[in-house]
Amino acid sequence: MNNVVKASLRRKIAFPLFILFLMLCYGAYLQFTFIDLNKTAQREWQGLRASITEREEGTKTLERAVNSFLESHPSADEEEGKKRVALEKSVAEIRDAAAKLAGAQSPSVAADADFNLSQKFAEFFKAVEPFQELRDAFNYRSALEDLASAQTNLTDARGRYNAAVSKINVKITTFPGPFVAPLFRLEPLEYFNATDPEEKERLAKQAAKK
Repeated sequence: MNNVVKASLRRKIAFPLFILFLMLCYGAYLQFTFIDLNKTAQREWQGLRASITEREEGTKTLERAVNSFLESHPSADEEEGKKRVALEKSVAEIRDAAAKLAGAQSPSVAADADFNLSQKFAEFFKAVEPFQELRDAFNYRSALEDLASAQTNLTDARGRYNAAVSKINVKITTFPGPFVAPLFRLEPLEYFNATDPEEKERLAKQAAKK
């Protein structure tokens, strides 16, 4: 009789212990998943920052090319002098915008700074249009090629970062994420999306394709 009772007790205890074991295993799996996704997002953020730094260096090279040309080619008349002033101002604004982007400490601030830099480049290309000799210069064209390469790298890095953020944010905001994420002090991460509505839509579509 005692053996029967003991066997019955073991069966009653075994099931809750098995459930507890499964819960612990699932908890460990969630912990590993959250930590791994967070590390991936942080790694992609560092890669994105490296691309931002590369782009800033490219703007410095462009500024040197423009200033070198202007120093070696004095203005011929007052009208050209005004165009030179506009060009000098434009390239200085690019430098300042790139520095602001490099100094951004959060993805959202960096995205806005990157969008502003793109606008400054659009203004610069209008300002440089009258200077055909500059646009044909080797060092200027080389600087543009380096900037184009840096921009491609930044675009790719931005897509990878946003894709990584999307994955962890989905985990955090869907069950059982809202109950588990606080245990690891995890909150949804910021996307690298500018506040401009059209830019946000474009980046969202790009991230969705990843």
